[in-house]
Amino acid sequence: MKSLEEAGNSEGNGFLSLGIASVPGEQIGVAEEVNQSLEARGRLEISRQKRYALPKEVVADLAHPHTKTGWFEYWKERLKDDPEANKLGWLGQKKMPTALFLLLQRLVRDRLENEKILEARMGIMQRLAKRLEDIDAHRDYPENEQRVRSTVFCDPQSGELYVMNDKGERFPFKLHDILPDADWGRYYRPNTDVPEQLWRKIRKRADIAEARAAIEKIYNDELADLEKINQTTTAFDGEWIEHEYVKGRNMGLHGVISERMAKNALHRLAASRRELGLKVESANIFEDAELKYDFKISVNVLRRGVATEPEGLSRAEYVTEKKAMGIQFAAGKGAGKSTQVNNAKKLLGTDRVRHLVKHQVDDIVLVKFDLDANRRYGQWLEEGKPPGGPERYMTKGQKKHLLQLVLAQPGSPSLSSPKVEQDAALSNVASIKKATVGTNIPNAVVQKVEVKELTHQEQAIRNLRKQLGLEP
Repeated sequence: MKSLEEAGNSEGNGFLSLGIASVPGEQIGVAEEVNQSLEARGRLEISRQKRYALPKEVVADLAHPHTKTGWFEYWKERLKDDPEANKLGWLGQKKMPTALFLLLQRLVRDRLENEKILEARMGIMQRLAKRLEDIDAHRDYPENEQRVRSTVFCDPQSGELYVMNDKGERFPFKLHDILPDADWGRYYRPNTDVPEQLWRKIRKRADIAEARAAIEKIYNDELADLEKINQTTTAFDGEWIEHEYVKGRNMGLHGVISERMAKNALHRLAASRRELGLKVESANIFEDAELKYDFKISVNVLRRGVATEPEGLSRAEYVTEKKAMGIQFAAGKGAGKSTQVNNAKKLLGTDRVRHLVKHQVDDIVLVKFDLDANRRYGQWLEEGKPPGGPERYMTKGQKKHLLQLVLAQPGSPSLSSPKVEQDAALSNVASIKKATVGTNIPNAVVQKVEVKELTHQEQAIRNLRKQLGLEP
């Protein structure tokens, strides 16, 4: 089928090629509707371009770095009304002292560094805006990019989405696979046989997830430079993990894969079972290095007067005053990590943490659980990296138990599980006895409770959920 633009430029009136009856008297109305649609799309594209365009003064600043001849004359004029620069007392100086010149040079250098970061962020948003325009026009990714993406097909009989590996084996695909699979370096594109609405959803989720990851990388790089932090496992992308695994010389990779498996297994649960009110968020490089947790979870205990808890967990165990937790995940014994976690807890709520952490946690919990990560990661690679990541090979019992561990009443510095089926190791969590038929996640029991006035924290969580589209 031709696009609207192609149809309008084809021979004749163009409407027959769109399957629209060429009836006198109706052609004008259809033509006006098409033109209005194209005009609206054009206005939207222009609006997106303006929204993510760099300010003119920033463009001019970046054209005058302190290493370029004539930079000082430009910046003298640029900073003459700048409050921060004028604190240095340089205005009116006929002959600027060397020390003052160096201070001004440092100010310019810092200003340019910040503007370069802004340029990088806006570049990502401009790329996303272009991708959204492509989605509106139903344009596929460029050919060179199609080759690095796994194609999502739609079964014409069942309507189910799936991907195929090089051996021709089919694997089911779910929309909530897009974000966590990108964490493993796996990206997707919908095939032409995917229905329009699903095609758009896959594209939007993929493009937004990739833009978010790119911005997070810029922020982590900025934090690492500002706080003098070495790169942590949080900042490693899926391609790096695969490269290190194939080399086979990284002894610490088992822990990296384990913590990512745990985080993404919980993320898939949160996305597929929204009534649980779970939110899973990656830790930034400062949180990983200084606060010693790999990812964060938060629990929304109220959802329009209804509280939900997984079967086997009492309301008292599920609903707790501590709604946001940082999770330090250990695949082995975690020797020394309990001390690290206890020391990190003392930093919570400090000015430095408030300044560097957008969504702060109320507590930090150490979870010990061996997920047989290396073997499962190797199996995932062997099967062609199907949707679901290496955590797709976790057993039902392991997935249930992982949920038990992270939703346990926080308070003790360590929650460990030497054996999946061992219930005695947990004092605050009852055994989850049933699982939803045909799924890998625990069932949930919904209980009606009396509607009460929300606390500020609960209201903030609800507002955030609405912004994320998790709650109407």
